[in-house]
Amino acid sequence: MIEQSAISRRNLLQQLSIITAGIGLTQIGACKNSEEAKAPSTAVSSLILAPFSLAPMAPLEPGPGGVDIRTWVRSSKTNGQFSCVETAVAPKKMGPAPHLHEALDEIMYVIEGTATVMVDGKVEEIPTGGWHMRPRKIEHTFWNGSDKPLRFIDMYFNQNFEDFLEELFHSIIPDMAKNNLTPADPVIGKRLADLHKKFGMTGFPEKRQAITNIKAQIANVQNRIMTQQVEGDAPKSFIYAMIAQLTKPFQTQLEFAQGELTNAEADFKMYHDIAYENFQAFQAQNAINVQKQITEDSQEFQVQQADTAFDRQKELAQM
Repeated sequence: MIEQSAISRRNLLQQLSIITAGIGLTQIGACKNSEEAKAPSTAVSSLILAPFSLAPMAPLEPGPGGVDIRTWVRSSKTNGQFSCVETAVAPKKMGPAPHLHEALDEIMYVIEGTATVMVDGKVEEIPTGGWHMRPRKIEHTFWNGSDKPLRFIDMYFNQNFEDFLEELFHSIIPDMAKNNLTPADPVIGKRLADLHKKFGMTGFPEKRQAITNIKAQIANVQNRIMTQQVEGDAPKSFIYAMIAQLTKPFQTQLEFAQGELTNAEADFKMYHDIAYENFQAFQAQNAINVQKQITEDSQEFQVQQADTAFDRQKELAQM
């Protein structure tokens, strides 16, 4: 059930219908084969577009990984000019590592919750009904720092970025979960690197700092303030205000680190559950194999016993 503050899908489509310009994530373009359709395209066709409509669907859920996407408008339907996806992010969940696009601008429209966006080091909160532009060649990321679900529409112009997202969320990540792999796996690492290169993306995973380091930085600033000699009886509120002001630059990094820790815990639980399910399946199959072997051994023994008894009776009859 969407909260009262969330934007209805009808209103969303009405707002999308008045968009006349923009830049976004993905497009397939009018291609002749499936390989061409998956390659990033920047060419805009002059063909007249065919009208189409989209039936409403239930709100997208984040799923077990905490983030999921669903394509609404494909660039193949707009001659490569426009596409958009719905993204759902669980509470207190980090988005991607800071990254930039060589040839892609993105427009976000929040339909539920509050998105926290960082562009070129500046952090902004985008509430329900708000819009945000993330330009090409500028480092950016987003996350859900609230206790409520987040859903938004990301719009892409003149590049089929929906193919990137579908390959990542509906192929690579499921393969990682199924086979208990991480991005450190050589095969997975190559698939990710090839995908980023194909769509002109550069990521900066090293900028997710460890939570312990961030806490240490904040504690150090607090300690320096509290140990300073303040003339007269400075009120505690004044000192606390100083602490808040000087530690504010660290809060964004702390949110990143906390989100990363949450991601790691969720990944560990997912891999643990998968491993346990695989172990149970192995145990069940092993029990079946053991029972089958026992049955076969028993049948073989019974045949041997019958043959021995027959031979004995034959010997007695010849005596």
